[in-house]
Amino acid sequence: MKNQVLYLDCFAGVAGDMLLGAFLDLGASEENLHQISNELGLKADISIFDERKGVEKGKRVVVKTTEEKERKFADIKKMIEESSLPDKVKNKSIQTFEKLREAEGYVHGVDKDEVHFHEVGAADSIVDIVGTHTLLDDLDPLEVYTSKINLGLGGFVESSHGKIPNPAPVTAELIKNIPVFSSLEGEETVTPTGAALIGDITDEFEAFPDMQIKRIGKGAGEKDLPIPNMLRVFAGESEEDRTPPITEKIIQVETNIDDSSPEILGHTMEELFDAGALEVYQVPVQMKKNRPGVQLIILCYPSELKRIERVLFKETSTFGYRYMKIPRRKLEREKKKVQTKYGKIKVKVGRYGDNTTIAPEYEDCRRIAREQNLNLREVYKEAEKEFQSEREE
Repeated sequence: MKNQVLYLDCFAGVAGDMLLGAFLDLGASEENLHQISNELGLKADISIFDERKGVEKGKRVVVKTTEEKERKFADIKKMIEESSLPDKVKNKSIQTFEKLREAEGYVHGVDKDEVHFHEVGAADSIVDIVGTHTLLDDLDPLEVYTSKINLGLGGFVESSHGKIPNPAPVTAELIKNIPVFSSLEGEETVTPTGAALIGDITDEFEAFPDMQIKRIGKGAGEKDLPIPNMLRVFAGESEEDRTPPITEKIIQVETNIDDSSPEILGHTMEELFDAGALEVYQVPVQMKKNRPGVQLIILCYPSELKRIERVLFKETSTFGYRYMKIPRRKLEREKKKVQTKYGKIKVKVGRYGDNTTIAPEYEDCRRIAREQNLNLREVYKEAEKEFQSEREE
């Protein structure tokens, strides 16, 4: 669907299997979901069928596995990276597991590198996470909006650690800064997997987007609740122009700092890029009491704001930051490798009508220049020349 936007109605909470069911009900590829267990080498059987919850009928996804193993983040990351899944799916899936790793480490008071995934490391949870990003990539929405989430409170839930309060501590950590309400006290309506995924795939919470509704997908949950245990996803057409260049919404984060050394700020920039920042830059400013300082500006996708926030409060002396949502237009991009007389160099390619903009990858060019004692500008020119030569052939 051209210019498709999605609105996730989480009136009964959210879990990974509910997301899978709703996206499949919208028309995402069942074949792509079935391929995931093979791609990742998991012993898992995936069943998809219609199920009724009260007056609502939707798709139910059940993942059965004979595995009983816990996995470390490094194992899961390697499994995903070595698959032939699209790069976007790989990166988003690893990002979700990274978020879960940080939450698990914080809750259990251990270094994130020492975290072992129990329930989340099982095959069914891996399918939920990688499958959600796979099906969303298949639907390819312009933006994803999400309602307030029904977060059941009270009572206890079973886990590998025994009985724990509801919502589970990891879920509570992951649901921070996400709008919630509770009308199903004593029920676990949000799972850790669901909480991690909803934060990663949502561009904006609460607001219903301007669109013409075309389809509604429904994903059924496992439990029977006093209300239909369903996740509804409204799919519609937006008036946003998606012809190149593409319009998208990003977040601009700003904070002023006047008491950090250049070394600290340099380290912070590296950490911000690792956290998913699109751009990071510093602007000199004159602050109160005539102190010189810097304005630290970060551009990121809405789904990365929480990770950016963690870095700012962990690595800098700031007491707060400002942020705003801004639209930006960008060229559709692809990466190619060109064979030059110095070696292979990756080139970023952007297109606008008949015009083509190219940018050789700096790291490739710098490595070749150092290894072969060359002028960096000459390596750039050679990559550009070879790209143009290949286009004309």
